[in-house]
Amino acid sequence: MPIVTGDLARSFSMNQAYGKTKQRLEILTREVASRQHADVARTLNGDTRGLSALRHRMTLLDTFRTNLAETGARFNVMQAALANMHDAVAKAAPALLAPPGQGALAADAVLADAEGNLQRIMTALNASQAGEYVFSGASPATPAVRPASAVIDAIAPRLQGLSTAEAVAQAVDQFFSASGGGGYLDSGLSGALQPAGPVHVSPGETVASPVTAASGPLREAVKGALLAVLAGRRIPPLPPDEKSRLVTAAGTRLLSAGDGLTQLRAGQGVLEAQVERARLRNDYERSAVEMAYANIVTPDPYRAAAALSEAQSGLETLYAITARLSRMSLAERL
Repeated sequence: MPIVTGDLARSFSMNQAYGKTKQRLEILTREVASRQHADVARTLNGDTRGLSALRHRMTLLDTFRTNLAETGARFNVMQAALANMHDAVAKAAPALLAPPGQGALAADAVLADAEGNLQRIMTALNASQAGEYVFSGASPATPAVRPASAVIDAIAPRLQGLSTAEAVAQAVDQFFSASGGGGYLDSGLSGALQPAGPVHVSPGETVASPVTAASGPLREAVKGALLAVLAGRRIPPLPPDEKSRLVTAAGTRLLSAGDGLTQLRAGQGVLEAQVERARLRNDYERSAVEMAYANIVTPDPYRAAAALSEAQSGLETLYAITARLSRMSLAERL
């Protein structure tokens, strides 16, 4: 039977309808599977400014999340190091301040371990997190303090010829307070004197810890531990009564350092609470932004399912019509 023009036109029309319906079915299938509009810009009639703003906000919140994680970890390490220093100070101070005769054995034990105690404090000052030294201030790549032996070697020449505990304690005080001329800030510290800069943790909010190895209570802890080392090693050699006074001076400074460390730990606790509050606010905002973003890019599941069912029915109808017109089965068409 010859094919007439009407047959060709009908065949072309059916193939065109089949192609469009199949394409729509594929798009709807992807949308249902991915839960996202295939063409978001078309859905928004080309106005994607709101969507771009939401994406920018999520990127910003991701940055804040990273900053908070890093800052929180650093503050935790600082808090743990301060606790270790406080423990070292709290154990040594009472024994060194005990009246002569009553606490002689305890004081001797502290003096025997004086260098170890100083080393523990210096080790705590060199605490690090992710390769950065937390008490090095603006120079986190550098250890905060030099070894305890370097501090002892730096102070020893200043004590030659001194014969009283008062003179030794005064020389050590000057060594730790001097900002030049080979004092502790020059010979003992290797990190920066300036604190690390503020970190952005939420919109319009920054957080920064002012604590460095140069902070007063931390220097006082090193000073008290160093005086105990000098008394134990007899640098310089002092009469027994003067040595006893030097031991008391060491205990007094360690006791003062303990009070200062308590205040620093409280301050760090406030900063840790600030970090946690910022994290909770950011998480809440992130959830709200993600919900708003999903409302834009996600098709209504019921409408999408209905459209998919309609497209499937339309395709099946086209197959049925084509099969009837050409007298072939759906299997043959496929």
